[in-house]
Amino acid sequence: FELALEALATARTLAPDAPGIELRFAQANYHLGRLDEAEAALARASTQGQAGAPEVLLYAGLVALDRGRLELAIERLEAGVRAAVERIAL
Repeated sequence: FELALEALATARTLAPDAPGIELRFAQANYHLGRLDEAEAALARASTQGQAGAPEVLLYAGLVALDRGRLELAIERLEAGVRAAVERIAL
């Protein structure tokens, strides 16, 4: 995941508004146990039009769960599943 973060940093420099980069930052940081960084990247992804994306919601739920915020985790995870089902139904 460290190598992924390096590649993503380069991608962010070259195309800062490219969709998906912040989500990938969040995922890599989450898997490295860097919850603050993961949460910040999820917030940036949300401001780039991905607020309702299933992946963003699911990772936000995982971060909340790891922080012991069970009600928020359930809310985000359920929203992520609903968003994924809606995406499939389209």
